[in-house]
Formats: sequence, C-alpha cells, structure tokens
Amino acid sequence: YHDRLDFTLPEAAEGQAWSLAFDTAKPEAGEFGSNGKSESAESSLESPYPLAGRSVAVFVAKSLPTN
Repeated sequence: YHDRLDFTLPEAAEGQAWSLAFDTAKPEAGEFGSNGKSESAESSLESPYPLAGRSVAVFVAKSLPTN
C-alpha cells in the first residue's frame, strides 16, 4: 500500500508486551544487534503504530520482567 497506515496491534497476552523487531521504513529503530536480539524498547511503541507506505514492520511478544 502506498500511503501511511495507522495499525493497531491486538492486546498482548498477560505478562507480555509487543516489541518492534524491525520496520523497513525505520532501519535505525529495532535493528538487530550483534547478539541477534532486537535492541528496541517496548515503551517506545506508539498506538496505533504509524506504518509507512510500502514498508513492513514485525513485532514480537516479549515477556515482561517480573519483580
């Protein structure tokens, strides 16, 4: 699709949060580090997520830290 699309993720399962693995329109946000793990932060996700035209974003459900 050629225009921006505001995408709303479904609610994450209890004890989990969505994390941006990568977005082809924002290569600096969510790049994979040398350890192969995403360096993005769950708290930086906007809702709804502004997905740029002609791009792909991948999100991963990650467990929240327990106290």
